[in-house]
Amino acid sequence: MYGRGPNEDKLKSLLKEEINSKRVEIKYVSNLVDRLTKSKIFFSLIEPDNFPSRSLAEALYTGNSIVILNSGKSLFYYNNNGAVIVEKDPIEVYRATKRLISGDLHQQSRNSLRHYQKELSVDRYLEYINKAIMAI
Repeated sequence: MYGRGPNEDKLKSLLKEEINSKRVEIKYVSNLVDRLTKSKIFFSLIEPDNFPSRSLAEALYTGNSIVILNSGKSLFYYNNNGAVIVEKDPIEVYRATKRLISGDLHQQSRNSLRHYQKELSVDRYLEYINKAIMAI
């Protein structure tokens, strides 16, 4: 997990066993793209909405499972490729993390890449832009 926030210490406490066994890392980096190719789960708990999100698109492209909030248009990025949580709460994040690392991350990775190819391809993006321009 990369990033800083008010619940960092609580998450570290909850995930102590996973951190000690090196299944989970919690730290901050300035260049996230390099890390995405090596990671398995991407958390984007932005309120009120994750749409549009370049970082979520990059996470899908690199085959990461995602954890997002069930708000706004964030569900656009979800297609059985991670977990959706209701509240931005350390316990919810902990539960989602436990479910994901106990599940089939390889299948979720394939789902993320497939979703990226279907919904975030250059052709789909151009189609979206053209619709937006026509609506003006």
